[in-house]
Amino acid sequence: MERLGKIIITMAIAAFMLGGLWLTLRKDTAPEGTVPLNMSASHSLSEEQIKLYNEIHPDTWLRLTPGAGNVMEILTQTAAGAGPDLIGDIDENNILTYTNAGLFADLNAMFPDAALSDTLEEHVRNSLSIPQLDSKGKLKTILAAYPASVQYLFIIYNKNIFDHANVPYPSEDLLWDEYIDKAKKL
Repeated sequence: MERLGKIIITMAIAAFMLGGLWLTLRKDTAPEGTVPLNMSASHSLSEEQIKLYNEIHPDTWLRLTPGAGNVMEILTQTAAGAGPDLIGDIDENNILTYTNAGLFADLNAMFPDAALSDTLEEHVRNSLSIPQLDSKGKLKTILAAYPASVQYLFIIYNKNIFDHANVPYPSEDLLWDEYIDKAKKL
């Protein structure tokens, strides 16, 4: 049993040393004179996308934070002072969590000349605008995030199956309950 403990300790030390070596030798270290930007994302940006971003913005150096993508990892990293500069995956399920943790600033206040809110469709603006209390206790609304990409949901269906089951085709404003009902009828 004592031997097993020594093996585990030796392996842990070796892993720690290899991790440090990897951090030293990795190719995505920010070049001299650039501002490094660490981005968390559960989706993977291709190397070509990151390379293109870095070419277009020579004053910054974007890199993905390894393994960061879920809410608890990001909150833990941020509490330790090592959180990402950019959060790549924000949705209606986690935007309030990030905002309540103090991770977001008001983008409209940071970029007043950009009129960011005016560039968004109302339903997108409403989902990214978060009510907060200011330092005087007055309620204000901040633009907590700005979409870099939008996920659209759509349905492709076989009309023959609907015709055979005598079920009307889905409408353009189909709701989830109707979707489930049609699926059960088919």
